Amino acid sequence: MSLHTSTTKPDGEGHVAQMHASTLSKSEAESLTFLSSEVRKELQEIEEEDAIHTCGKAALSILRSRPLEALQLAKDHIQYQPYRDVERCWLRLYEDASLSRAAELLCDAAEGFPEQVPEAKDWMLSIVRVLDLGLIVSGGTIRGELYEALFANLEPFVAKLDKNDSIPISFNIEQPKALQSERLVPTASEPSLEVFQLHLDNRTTPLLLTGVIADWPAMSTWRDPSHLLRLTLGGRRCVPIEIGETYTHADWRQEIMPFRNFMQHYLLPPQPREIGYLGQHNLFHQIPALQREIRTPDYCFSAPPEITPISRLGFPPTPPVDEPQRNVWLGPKGTRTPLHTDPYHNIFCQVLGYKYVRLYPPEATENVYPRGVDENGINESNTSMVEMNFDCETSGNVVVEDAELFPRFGEWREYREAIVGPGECLYIPAGWWHYIESLTTSYSVSFWWN
Repeated sequence: MSLHTSTTKPDGEGHVAQMHASTLSKSEAESLTFLSSEVRKELQEIEEEDAIHTCGKAALSILRSRPLEALQLAKDHIQYQPYRDVERCWLRLYEDASLSRAAELLCDAAEGFPEQVPEAKDWMLSIVRVLDLGLIVSGGTIRGELYEALFANLEPFVAKLDKNDSIPISFNIEQPKALQSERLVPTASEPSLEVFQLHLDNRTTPLLLTGVIADWPAMSTWRDPSHLLRLTLGGRRCVPIEIGETYTHADWRQEIMPFRNFMQHYLLPPQPREIGYLGQHNLFHQIPALQREIRTPDYCFSAPPEITPISRLGFPPTPPVDEPQRNVWLGPKGTRTPLHTDPYHNIFCQVLGYKYVRLYPPEATENVYPRGVDENGINESNTSMVEMNFDCETSGNVVVEDAELFPRFGEWREYREAIVGPGECLYIPAGWWHYIESLTTSYSVSFWWN
């Protein structure tokens, strides 16, 4: 790949200033023009077996000259059917059209947007949003390196854009009361892989692990909001956020927003007006710099027993994964994940803040009232109908909404629970039902394997 990946790191931080492109120096404008040219060169290289050819000659003919039309064409084929059914060619068209549009915007920024054009307020945010949407929608499977190189080459401009817009910010994390319970998850201090394997072979039950992620750079760097802004181009990188109490509520929705907006409105306030959650999104693929600050626990390379509890709920057998699947979970106090079960074994690592977790074994499935298939034919049997929340004041009392509707739930007393704090990891076996609630602003990383 010919596009050079810059290693220059910005030293600016904080909110994004509203600067017109005319403030660019001649050399900076030339740099953006060069980037645009290099992106266009890269896009001319398409392998014969590339699925994008299936879109047809008409689609490819407008890809470089009219990228907005190409984006709309791809979007029309993507949004009107389940994502899993979308033909690969339209995802590839969206991927390349996003890059082509970004190249167009780079040239516009170099020449100076007219003052009345929205992009003039923050030329970089406009480009970054197009690129991030391209990554999120398409997966960036073919042009991933090109996306990453583009973001790296934009980094040196951040310091100048944000130099007069720095504010002191920090997370307000208050340690909750200790959990008063007779059903605490057992704790093991940094067990060896052999000891952990014995636990899987003999018990396969939840286990709270300590001392496992102390060497992660993220344990210190992710506590600093300014560091996270630097890794996201001054907070301009755009991420998908779940808005609302939980995905089972009617008012739940998703929005794509700049990371700085997510942080300002949801992560920093001690009591945000509503819940905004970055969950189950492959943020490490989108922003590889974050991935370099964590390490996969050795336990994810153990050999768990071959169980398929999810198949009892009407789901197909879970395909094996070649390597652990990593997800980041960022959210404010009050973020709740409904009681549900997953087909993967999970090492759930807590980096910042505290989370309450309650767990029920697969044998409790009837007692947790699985939802079943909804009116649209979507199987929601891995999620319970029981709604609950943790009462911090009593430090151990879980309130169940409409408990009289779920009498069998209260009869099952063999659950386990824990408050997972910074530096701790919770092993959740495949098939175990678990409810999770953030007691503070919280950053977590999960590793799924089977």
